[in-house]
Amino acid sequence: MRNGLTGPIATIDTSVFLSLQCTGMIGNASVLFSRLLVPVAVRDEIEAGGERNAAAVQALADYALFEACDGYDSASVEFLLQQRAQQAVGRDQGEAEAVAQAAQRAADMVLVDDALGREWAKAMSLSCHGTLWVYEQLRTNGYVHELRSYFIELIRNRRRQPLSLMNEILARFDEPEIAADELRSLG
Repeated sequence: MRNGLTGPIATIDTSVFLSLQCTGMIGNASVLFSRLLVPVAVRDEIEAGGERNAAAVQALADYALFEACDGYDSASVEFLLQQRAQQAVGRDQGEAEAVAQAAQRAADMVLVDDALGREWAKAMSLSCHGTLWVYEQLRTNGYVHELRSYFIELIRNRRRQPLSLMNEILARFDEPEIAADELRSLG
C-alpha cells in the first residue's frame, strides 16, 4: 500500500494503453493498480494519433488512475535509446521513458508489450508485463468472465498480440481458442 492506496503502481507504454482502451477495458485497470504513471512520450504518441485516439486522450483526462509523469532522468532515457540496434528518431521513446520512470519513481512494474522495452526492464531488474497479462489478471480476479471477445476485439483493432499466447491464456480458462482461419477472417 502506498499513499493510502492499495494495488501496485506501474508505468504504462502506448501499446498497452491503446490496447486496453480499444476494448473498453482501460478503466478496469483501476481494480489492479492504484496508479498508472503515463510518461510524456506516451501521452504525446497517444495525442499524435488524432481522431482515432480521441477516446484514449479523453480517458487520460477522465480517470484519476492515470498520473502524468513529466519529470524523468533524460540521461537514463538517452542511454537506453543509444543501446538499440535500430536507432530511428522518435522510435521507442515511450518504452524508454516508461522503463526509466519506473526505476526512478520506484514503481512496482512496467506495462509494455515491446520486446526491447521488456529487455530494458529486465536489465534494470523491474517487473514487466504486457497487455495480455492485464487481461489475464482481470479474468483471474473475476473482474471479467471471459477473454475471447476481448482478444477478438484486439485483433479487429489491429492491436498485435501473439496468437499462441492468446490461445494459451484462453486454454487456461477453458475458453475456445482463436483458430488461424478465424484470424484471417478478422483482419
